[in-house]
Amino acid sequence: MLLGAFISCFATGPLGSVLGRRWCIVFGVILLIVSIIIMVVTTSMGLLYFSRLVMGFGNGLVMTFTMVYVSELAPAKLRGLAYGFMTTWITAGTAIGLVSLSKPAPPHPTCNHVSLAD
Repeated sequence: MLLGAFISCFATGPLGSVLGRRWCIVFGVILLIVSIIIMVVTTSMGLLYFSRLVMGFGNGLVMTFTMVYVSELAPAKLRGLAYGFMTTWITAGTAIGLVSLSKPAPPHPTCNHVSLAD
């Protein structure tokens, strides 16, 4: 995922010039949806890695252009506060995800467990 986000950094300028910021956010969300669908239906490790690359690219686009979009929409005197709220909630969401996933839940007897390694 980090490799995809790194690659998307080099594509944000040209894509933003061609599509515009708003449509780049939409394109990034579409890439995220496609990558999640691939992750759900795949049984191949190669395709799983590819979907993570696509997810990183989409996430890089969305994060970059939402920051730019917030800076354009927020009034000058509230721009710092808007950035502060945005980055605080991104960091809080990451921390909550790490804490909630640190201890795996015991398997439920009705859940299906599908192994990706054959």
